[in-house]
Amino acid sequence: MSFASQVDMTYGAIGRLLRCQTSRTVRQSMNIFAQKRNWSTAAVPTWTPTASSELDTSLSRFRDLLFIPHALSIEQRRLIYKPQNAQKLKENPITVYVGPDEEPYELRSIDKHSLPSKQDALKVIDLMKETGNWSNFVPFLIGLRESGYVLKAHHLESILAEAGSTNGLGYFSEAVKQSAKTGVTIGHVDVAQRLFFELHVQAQKNEFQGPKFEKTYRLASQFARLLEAPENAAQESKADPKRKPSIIGVLLELSAANAVNNGKVDTNGEVRAYARRFLASWKTGSIKTPENWDGVDRQLRGIVPIYNGMKLALEVSGVANDPTIAPAFKEQIKILGEVIAESKISVSREAHETPTAGLLQARALHK
Repeated sequence: MSFASQVDMTYGAIGRLLRCQTSRTVRQSMNIFAQKRNWSTAAVPTWTPTASSELDTSLSRFRDLLFIPHALSIEQRRLIYKPQNAQKLKENPITVYVGPDEEPYELRSIDKHSLPSKQDALKVIDLMKETGNWSNFVPFLIGLRESGYVLKAHHLESILAEAGSTNGLGYFSEAVKQSAKTGVTIGHVDVAQRLFFELHVQAQKNEFQGPKFEKTYRLASQFARLLEAPENAAQESKADPKRKPSIIGVLLELSAANAVNNGKVDTNGEVRAYARRFLASWKTGSIKTPENWDGVDRQLRGIVPIYNGMKLALEVSGVANDPTIAPAFKEQIKILGEVIAESKISVSREAHETPTAGLLQARALHK
């Protein structure tokens, strides 16, 4: 066989190979746009209807533009996010079935610039606060996490302030229980401190008694147990919420109020246990006054529940006459009382016109 013949055979083989590959590529491309059924078994959050059309619309927007697309396969996501596929999807509709209930979803072109942002997510949570409807809070957080939207500690602090004022803390506890799905933990000290302050505020609004207080007390006990879970563990012992006086102080306050409501008897020794934990965590000495009002108010949010908790604890038998607790509590009540009084005097003009959270508690519990 001549050299020319060998070259012709080689080029012929290459040509057949290329034609085969091209044909296969075309068939694959056509198959993508010809398919009518496909499945995605990933769970997609569903919503409970609310009385707010604005909230319902916002939730639907997140579900349609973000949560369902993130439950699709990588190949399907490429189809909907690439602008060049828009016309093909119109001409060759593809219906996929998502979730365990096989919900039909027709793929359509989505402009990435139109996707809801993290700020939009926070606005949805604002709407939950405004409407007082937190029923979709946990599934919404699950959808955010699955879509790669991570809420940071300062976001959770803001959410807690909103949830605390509109009876949403019970839903927040469910989010913490499902931490692996929601990404919500109370292991960050700032988040935990805000949480327990909001529990204190709820108890104070109900004058530390009655059925609503009892519900808050049980919820606080639940959060105290959740702090022991590995997913809520602090990375450093000095930042461990379980060791923070402000958090122990709220637990002391609520357990003491519960004991006072039940004959001033520390039935299970809970009040004494929290009292001793608090003294072990508390550094005695002078308390520095922060330079600005934001710092003063943050300090008040920490020390007012402690101040009130020690006063309530001294009404409980078994604590009031305990020489290892009572004298120290009386001394610290005097010191903290002076700090609170000075803070109330040094109120900024802005806080005087619109009282801040710590100032409101100081005025309510320090006379």
